[in-house]
Order: sequence, then C-alpha cells, then structure tokens
Amino acid sequence: MTEKERALWETISRFSFDETIEEYGFETRLAYENKWTHYVTKQAIEEYKKFMFLASVSNQMVSPSEIVDTVWHQHLIFSKSYEKLCGILGKKIEHIPSTHNPHNHSVFKSAKEHTTTLYESYFGKQNPHFWNNDYLEETQLISDNTALRKRVFLIGCISVFLYLPLFFLLKPFIVTIESEVFILFTIILELTLFFVLKFQIESKIENQAGMLYSEDIHTQNLTVPEVLCLKNGNNDEYIHAVVNTMIKEEKIHFSSDYTISLNEDEKPESESEMAVVNVFLEKEVRNYPALFNHLKHKSIFTIPDLAMQLYKKRWLNNPVFIKSVSGLVLVMLPMLYLLLIRLQLGLERNKSVIFLLIGIAMYLRIAWYFVKKIYNDLLQDNLPELYVQKIKSNERTDLKEGSEWQYLVLGSIMYTMHFNQMVNHVNHNASQSGSSSGCGTSCGSSCGSSCGSSCGGGCGGCGGGD
Repeated sequence: MTEKERALWETISRFSFDETIEEYGFETRLAYENKWTHYVTKQAIEEYKKFMFLASVSNQMVSPSEIVDTVWHQHLIFSKSYEKLCGILGKKIEHIPSTHNPHNHSVFKSAKEHTTTLYESYFGKQNPHFWNNDYLEETQLISDNTALRKRVFLIGCISVFLYLPLFFLLKPFIVTIESEVFILFTIILELTLFFVLKFQIESKIENQAGMLYSEDIHTQNLTVPEVLCLKNGNNDEYIHAVVNTMIKEEKIHFSSDYTISLNEDEKPESESEMAVVNVFLEKEVRNYPALFNHLKHKSIFTIPDLAMQLYKKRWLNNPVFIKSVSGLVLVMLPMLYLLLIRLQLGLERNKSVIFLLIGIAMYLRIAWYFVKKIYNDLLQDNLPELYVQKIKSNERTDLKEGSEWQYLVLGSIMYTMHFNQMVNHVNHNASQSGSSSGCGTSCGSSCGSSCGSSCGGGCGGCGGGD
C-alpha cells in the first residue's frame, strides 16, 4: 500500500455514515432491517469500507459478497452520504446488478476472483463469515431447524419400529407385576431419574457455555444490551438501564411524586438516548410506564432483542443441543416403553388405566422440562453469567466503555429508589398482562398512543435516506 493509498484508507475507515446522532440512522437501520447483532453490523460496515477502497484503487471490476452488498444497497438509499463517500474515493462507484445470463455470470466470477486477490494484497486473508457466501446464513443467524427436525424424525421412526418387538419380548414379564408394585416401582424410578438427570444436565451446561463462547463468533461478540435481552428474554432491562442512567446524569428529571420530564439543556450522547428524547418531544409522557410503552417498540431497543431471538432459535440447530436432546431421549425412552407396554396390556385386559395415563403424562412433562432446561439454562443463565465473570475479571474490558455493564453485573441495585418502584410497577403490570410489554400499562395515565412509535422503516422517499 502506497502512502497515497494508506491516506485514502485511513480517511475511508474514519468515514461516518451519520453526521449527527440519529435515532434511526444508517447503522441502526441496517441492523434493524437485517436483525443483525452489533458485531455483525459493525464488521459488515468495516468490510464494506474495504470493498469501496478496493473499488477506488482497482482498474477492473470488483464484486462484493452478499453481506457487503447488503450494506451497499443500504448506503445507496442514503444518497447524500453515498455521494460524500464517492467524493472521498475520487470517483462514482456504480452498482451493477447481475442479470443471470451466461456471459454475465463469467464476468462476475472473474470480478469475484479479482476482488479476492486484491483484498488479500491490501488487507490479508478475507474473513470467511463476511466474504464466503456459504457463511451468509450463519452470519445472519438464519436457522430453519432442519437438523433438529431430521434428528427428531429419525428418533421417532426408530422408537416406533422398536416398540412392537419390545412389546412381545417384555409382555410375559410385565403382565405378572401387581398394579400396586408397578405404580410404586415407576414412581421411585421416575424420581430417581429426575434427580440424576437434573444433576448431570446442570454439570454439563456450564461446560457447554464455555465451549460455545470459544467457538462461536456471535457468542464471543455480544454486547451488554444483547446479553441483557438474552438473559431476560426481552428488552425491558435494557430500556430500564438507559432511562435510569439518564436520570442519574440529570438528563431526565424524576420527581418524588413519580412524574417524569426531560431536561432539554442536556444533549443525548447515543442513539438510545436520542430515542428517549424523541419520545418526550413527540408524545405527552408524564410518568415512566407511559415512556416505557413507547420505548418498548423503538427500533434501537428492539434490535438486540430481535437479534437474540434469532440467536436462540439458531441454538436449536446447534450440534451440541441436538446431541444433548438425543441423549436425553435415549435415557428416558426405556421407561416410556415400560409405561406404554403396561398401558396396552391394561387396555387389552379391560383394566383401569387411569393411573398409567397420569404417570405417562407426568413422565412426558418431565421430559419436556429437561428439554427446556437444556435450552434455557444455557442461554438465559450460563452464558450471561459467563459474561458477568469475564467482566468482573477484566477479561472483557471492552464491555466497560459505557455504564450498561453495571446493570448486567449488579442488576436492579443500580436503580434509584423512586425509579426502582416504577420498574417494579412496570414489571408487575407486564406479568399480569401475560406478556413482556402490555400496551395498556399505566400509572396515572395511559400510554397515549397505540403502544409507542415504530422504527420508521421504509426508504422515506428518494430524498429521505439521510
């Protein structure tokens, strides 16, 4: 890289897509529309900048990856920002769509090869998660649970196939067992199995959390808001943290009578604070529950929640989870066979089977409990706790740049006294409504609109990009 090229790259790398703090600026919109984590969004933008640098120094056509192309499409909508970047590059970079004809395919293939060679000469080896399109689904956290469905189908087929041979094999022995003895035996066996499995699962999940953290790029690069959403299953704690911090910094006045107002002399320092300020400017809010209901659906607060929902769904296809569930089924299947064979024998002999039906229902309930435990304990308990430990040990000092990490480590202790009472009120109303965000939550007044403002999606017209 020559001195001129190095100076150009440094200028491009410092380029900001939003000149001022915006609630729904370029990065926020990109993350919201693609449901990307903060890490994927930042890295995709970084790779896009590298691509635009290559386009400016190359005399041949260069071709982006699908993820880089997604950022490019987004930037084209922000026309003024795009023109500004092209001015820095010294030429207008045209976006040429593929028409999928044979000649077109060869042109783009050649451009792709040239891009790879050029990239590696300037920046080293390409990150496969952002340049190899085979990684697109993994990077975007897309998952259709195909692997899990295949494993469930396979286990189901094998289980049905084995039932009849086992029925005729075990029938002579099971039919001779007295009902009282059989019931007592199954109760003792179920309780023993329950406690053994509970202990084994809890001991293994911690190791699985560490393994997932060490192997998965998403797990390694979660932000504190994302971990808060992962831990709580919603974005409530993230909203509470932002508002409480603004109260402590006197950007919001919170009175002893629980009224709330904006200090217009203090300027917002982040997109999340800008979203809070905009609610005060757009709506009449006089208490926290009303403010909370509006913030609940703001894009800046829904992004980490949406990303973590996809992250958790992707775990269903993880080989570790599939292996754990498969092992659980194999352990619990013999007992289920025993109960089903006894049930069939009872029906054939016109015996009362009410206790057997109750026993089978309880057993299936236990099995479902353990499946949920494997899923939830890792994602909502162990992984967030792993992040807490890494923050405490200063292994993740990068997460201490703001104040949000304190809410992950210390929780509600960080809330001011009056604000904590309002948080309890909001959480209580949410639990009563049966959802994490009821639209009717109130404390002296209603939310004043149809449950907050939306992200403001859509291109906003040809002139509305930036």
